[in-house]
Amino acid sequence: MRVRNGPLIGIAAFVLAALVTTPASAQLDAIAVAGGNTNAHNVFYVTGMGNGLTIGTVDGFLKDKVGSNGTNSNATISFGSMFNTSNYAYTSNFAGSQFTQELSGSSFTITDNTSPNPVLLQGTFGNALLMGSSTSNSGSVHLELNSVTYTGTGGTFFPAGYELTNGGLSIEFGTDSAFSFDSTHVNNFEGTDAVTFFARAKPGQGDMTPEAPSLALLLPGLIPLGIAIRRRRSARA
Repeated sequence: MRVRNGPLIGIAAFVLAALVTTPASAQLDAIAVAGGNTNAHNVFYVTGMGNGLTIGTVDGFLKDKVGSNGTNSNATISFGSMFNTSNYAYTSNFAGSQFTQELSGSSFTITDNTSPNPVLLQGTFGNALLMGSSTSNSGSVHLELNSVTYTGTGGTFFPAGYELTNGGLSIEFGTDSAFSFDSTHVNNFEGTDAVTFFARAKPGQGDMTPEAPSLALLLPGLIPLGIAIRRRRSARA
């Protein structure tokens, strides 16, 4: 097994520790799902420092998961750039190769295309991990922490009875072919995505269905990094 760029190992250890210690009160509900109405690419990744991941389409939808807004199929989805950091990890084993690229936090705004173009959902979020493998054309982005803050009132699709802070989001996307990457970087790719947004119900409200949009979904991709940490410690003993 090969693991490169040690700083991300520290991130992995931190996230794994947080996963173990996160209390039940941190559980979130899925409040909305967004994506494109067609198969046209709306996810764009460019390798290298100063570049990163962007998401955007003027032909999108937003589906309410807990309220009575239904689905708006005439929406513009816009994410600010999520820039590559220097933290990158690469593993290779009998099951193939996997990569994890840390991305900076950013913001999102989803608006109705019909005048007066009300904001449906908006917020900011912290650092995230972009993950993929050599054996699949499906990838994901998960927040390192539940760091979404829904700004203003959150938008017309933000449900009553939910906290504006400490929310989450997860991004699942597909590309036209398997990822191309090596031990130092991921090559450019484009794809289509679906974004799920999460929020924490105020006491006594919400659907009470446990969701873990960030930490728990990171666990499969971080297992190889945890193995590497253990091996390094054993080698030093």
